[in-house]
Amino acid sequence: MDNTHFVLLGDIVARTEHRYADVIIDDTGTVTSWRSMMTALLGWTAEEAIGQRLAGLVIPQELRAAHA
Repeated sequence: MDNTHFVLLGDIVARTEHRYADVIIDDTGTVTSWRSMMTALLGWTAEEAIGQRLAGLVIPQELRAAHA
């Protein structure tokens, strides 16, 4: 497995300039908490993200099969 996605997410978090870009997921990968900085980074509002699987929000459609 390559670490491209981890590097990308690390870069995104670094660009928040230490503002909190937290997302909390449960043991099934479902989003239970979504801070506003995540909206600024990824475009999904908390209302849209909470209850969704994190992978579906952050992994591009064409790469999802590799992460299933």
